[in-house]
Amino acid sequence: MTIYSTGVRGVLRAYQGDRVTLNQDRRNVEGKAKSDEDSVVLSPQAQKLRRAQEMVAKESAVREEVVARISQEVAAGTYRIDPDEVAKKLLAASRLFDREV
Repeated sequence: MTIYSTGVRGVLRAYQGDRVTLNQDRRNVEGKAKSDEDSVVLSPQAQKLRRAQEMVAKESAVREEVVARISQEVAAGTYRIDPDEVAKKLLAASRLFDREV
């Protein structure tokens, strides 16, 4: 089956290395490719996300001092869980995702 349309032909040309859009002259595109360099510009939101990822990558996912304290309490048999506090945190977390509990 062969499909012919302006959009399909444009896509096929792009994948064949022509990289010509429907409204551009091929000579103009080839001239630009030789003189311009490729570049990427991140949106402000993407820049913030990148900075946040860098900050998270620097921090350890494990809070060593908390793990050590809880481990000692468990070993000593003194670790206690407050069920009311657990319930409050579960409800607060569910609200972050707009879910009713």
